[in-house]
Amino acid sequence: EKKTINREFSSGSLELGAELSIPKRQQLLANLRIEDGIVEFLKIRGPDDTLEGESFLKTILKYCYLFFSRYVRSYESNQESLSQHLDIILHDLDSGVCAEVLLAELFRDCTPLLERKSMVIPTIKKVLKLIESKSYSDPFKYALLDVLTVFTHDKESAIRSNQNLIANTLQNWDERDAILLTFSDEKGLKHFEELVGAIQTSTLEGDELVTETTEFLVPNELNYFVGQLNLLEACTMNRNSRTQTFCINLINVDLCLELYTRSKLCWPIKDALLRYIRSCYLESDFNINLISDEKLTALLRYIFMDIETLATEKRDIELSKAKFYVVTTGYEYIGVFSDFCMMTAMEFLRSILQRKLEVFLRNVPLLESAFKALISLRECLEGGEIRNKSVMDTVVAFRAQPSVCAIVDQDLLDQLASVKQHRPSYLALNSHALSDSPRESDPAEYLATDIDSKSFKLKSTWASIEKSESLRASTETDFERLGEAVVNIEKRTEKAFGGKATIKFKEIVTSLLNLLEVNEVNLEGELSTVVIKLMRKMIEMENHDVSTPASEWEPDEWTHFKIRIENMQNILSELGSVRIICMLLADCRDIDSFEELILWANALLLGGNNTVQEAFLEHMENDDENSMVSRLKSFFKKYFTKFISSHNEINKQVAMLRSTNLRQGDVHSETMALGGLLLQKGYAMTAMQDNMRNDVTNDYGRFNRRLLRFFQLLCEGHNQALQDFLREQTNENSVQKKSFDLVGQTAGALSQYVKVINSMNTEVGLQILETLIEFLQGPCRQNQEVLCMHTKIIDNVKDIISSFKSPGELQVRGFSVEMAHNESIHALKRGSAKLLVSLTEGEPNIPILGKISGTLDLDTVRERMEEVFQIFFLVQYGIEAQKMKLPELNQLLSKENMEGDLLEGFDLFSLMNVLSDDCPGSSGILTEEFFTPEQLKAYQFFKANAGRIEAVVKGKLE
Repeated sequence: EKKTINREFSSGSLELGAELSIPKRQQLLANLRIEDGIVEFLKIRGPDDTLEGESFLKTILKYCYLFFSRYVRSYESNQESLSQHLDIILHDLDSGVCAEVLLAELFRDCTPLLERKSMVIPTIKKVLKLIESKSYSDPFKYALLDVLTVFTHDKESAIRSNQNLIANTLQNWDERDAILLTFSDEKGLKHFEELVGAIQTSTLEGDELVTETTEFLVPNELNYFVGQLNLLEACTMNRNSRTQTFCINLINVDLCLELYTRSKLCWPIKDALLRYIRSCYLESDFNINLISDEKLTALLRYIFMDIETLATEKRDIELSKAKFYVVTTGYEYIGVFSDFCMMTAMEFLRSILQRKLEVFLRNVPLLESAFKALISLRECLEGGEIRNKSVMDTVVAFRAQPSVCAIVDQDLLDQLASVKQHRPSYLALNSHALSDSPRESDPAEYLATDIDSKSFKLKSTWASIEKSESLRASTETDFERLGEAVVNIEKRTEKAFGGKATIKFKEIVTSLLNLLEVNEVNLEGELSTVVIKLMRKMIEMENHDVSTPASEWEPDEWTHFKIRIENMQNILSELGSVRIICMLLADCRDIDSFEELILWANALLLGGNNTVQEAFLEHMENDDENSMVSRLKSFFKKYFTKFISSHNEINKQVAMLRSTNLRQGDVHSETMALGGLLLQKGYAMTAMQDNMRNDVTNDYGRFNRRLLRFFQLLCEGHNQALQDFLREQTNENSVQKKSFDLVGQTAGALSQYVKVINSMNTEVGLQILETLIEFLQGPCRQNQEVLCMHTKIIDNVKDIISSFKSPGELQVRGFSVEMAHNESIHALKRGSAKLLVSLTEGEPNIPILGKISGTLDLDTVRERMEEVFQIFFLVQYGIEAQKMKLPELNQLLSKENMEGDLLEGFDLFSLMNVLSDDCPGSSGILTEEFFTPEQLKAYQFFKANAGRIEAVVKGKLE
């Protein structure tokens, strides 16, 4: 077994203690302080203890490091704990005991460690120093290079500072030739060809891997070059323009094309080259112009030839069964053929369609070659692999281009269209499954077969659905149909089987909930995600008008289905849905699963369902460890920080570009909003466009909106018990050992948000304001006092109300210069006014009123009240209000338009009256001397119509 074990050691793939990756067991081992004993063992080696050769001590140390790699894998608390002993790991890095495997797992996807510069910088330099000391024939050199890739990104996004650090360090490294292979001159290209030629079609000598398939042995030097390309690709992830510049100076597109053509059958090299070109060139608005159409056409032709060759197996050997191994270690490139055809090449083609469509439109033979390559993959599609989604996305992308379909040969177009029939029907129920006619066959056997079939479809395709926005949207409706089938299963099975095998709806739901409870340790698995989504859809399907998640519904989209929705909410709550959600949220560590759970919770709570609210409160109060609230606080802090950071970067780059254009005196008078940020005509605003296309930035905003909506729905309907609980968690009238102030944390989020407001993120700002308002209304006296006296909430709303007045201020954040048309800005100001009124709700609180009066600029309040007055009549009636008399304006009002924008004016009017009546220091603020004539007219208008305001709350007129 010795060679096999060594190979697994060197590749970090030994399945020793694989079950320890389960978070529960990782936590158990942490609680048992296993870490302390092993660390002490690593420390006690004496000066005579040698690690040369294969000594007994060295073998034991390998097992220690491999155990630790499992112990910390994807478990942040263990990663942070073991990071205290980073010096030991770095000391053993060159000892051949798999310390590099642990080093990679220690930092992998652990954002707190990846952002800790005091640890990252010396670690990267240590690794680079070791890489320099090793020869290109040493497989350990590749293993170290692979470790560096871990530092470039976490699970959700690139760590730009680390990308820049690695690129800058490489650029300034004294012995750069000892670290980076380029093959850039004739001598280098000849050496590259020799290495490719050395790939032999033979079996590994003396190994058990002798099979009937062909095996290719990849020299260590080529394997290192693959790792180098992977590292450079990782450094340019998410459109890092700085590292892209470094990379194209190191390996330019001409060299890439030359290496691709000389790679022959070395698919790992071709795969890595395509991913590198896509990341460095096609994902950059500037670098893409460095690839001429002729070179891109030549590269595409080679790709299409390779796809057809691999898809149809035209060569003598069975390429799809061939294997690539690294010479020394025996490391195998898993799935290299299907990855190249179905993933890398497809992503490359879609990038061309998005960024360089004219290459295809100018070259019909090239376009037809693309179609033939896709058609050649049809047999692969019938295999039903998850990778098929990438092929199908590419097929759809081609057929969605009218200009492409207009010039291609019709026969090819028809053949490409026929590929659609192989697309899996993800969630479609067979029409006979729940038919209304009885079946003669055994009903139990029939249903078991049918359910197994659907479960297989759900489980096997969920990963592909989640990676595609279009598929995610389309499956919402499919899930509703599946939910409807479950809801109506009792009636339909009773009729279908004549009462012999009736399935109860509540029994199905209970089984699904039990499945989630049993499957808790694998919450990130596809099956759990499907069940969570299905549970949510059972509620959302009661709304026959829309198929979007309930978190996104506006009141007028669902209130006429309110009774049906409440009934389903109560049934699911009674069966234990809330308990399962609380249990899963407390242990969840994956953002996608966490978000699905929040969507389910929001559907249950929609409308402020008091029964569901009380169930949540009961479970949270009985949680002695306060683990669910702790997890809510942790996710909110982590992903709101990422949201703020991404939008702060966007604002900085747009401001810098705008400033540059202003200095150059080349700013056009006309501007337009593109995707919510300013795009000045005549300029490719590279940084802005890069960030606008960053799906991760948008995902952070969506996640935070949904989480804040959850906080809001918990308190909706003035649920004071939950308003107080979210501020301070208590147990039998005493503060728990762990208490988390989610109310104050939300106020802190508002303080951060006001600094990064732009036209892309106003929905998040609105949700923050709505959540804070729900924390206050009722009123909740303690929340009023905490938010007013101990946070900067009044300063924040003052900033919102007083900001975004000048064209320059609006432009640089991506808003229209026409203030009347900036509905999102008005919505933020409207929410801010309502928040101020919520702070004053109830019996007068002199300290609160004094704080508001002393912090607010009342001149700004008067100006905003006049602005609301002017804009309302301009937008609604096309008239200038200041040129008309008050009686004429009053006559224009109707019950229908006494809401929306105008309500902000009434809120500001109400606020000023409360301050004037109840705050000792503000008694004279309503005297005419403090108003301009225009402001006074606006004030008098709101005063004359204040009695006409009606609000319906929980069915009652207030």
